[in-house]
Amino acid sequence: MFEWLGEHDDEAFFLFLHTNTIGGPHWGERYTEGLKPGSDEYRIAQYDAGIYRADNLVGKLFGQLRKAHILYESMIIVTSAQGEELGEGQPRIDQEPILVPLLIKLPGQQLRDHPLIVSGHAGLIDILPTILDYVDISAPRRVHGTTLLPRLTQDGPAGE
Repeated sequence: MFEWLGEHDDEAFFLFLHTNTIGGPHWGERYTEGLKPGSDEYRIAQYDAGIYRADNLVGKLFGQLRKAHILYESMIIVTSAQGEELGEGQPRIDQEPILVPLLIKLPGQQLRDHPLIVSGHAGLIDILPTILDYVDISAPRRVHGTTLLPRLTQDGPAGE
């Protein structure tokens, strides 16, 4: 991906990056040393290692975009397909599996240490309508969800 970005940084592009870094196989041997495999502590350490790896990957992507002088003008959306339940017990429908991060940087916005936090609910279903709204394309009827764009701009309404 990084090689491709270097070769195409002067073109308009849409990049969808799915890492499966956190929920997939873990690379946390250094984090799990001395922990009993299968224990909650072991699984949490593996999960933490996945977060660390994903954070480094996103940081490297931002660095590549900054180096190519296209970070400022890029729309960047960072999210997760699902949350993770780390406790013991039977699977259940609860906050951990369904709450996921959703970070959106619009073109022309700087990355900030203290980003705007928008209250209210949003879902993964709202990402496509938001992108389409930004590029001024009407969402087809079969597209569900609601644009988040008014909530992400200074002139939009405050959170719900």
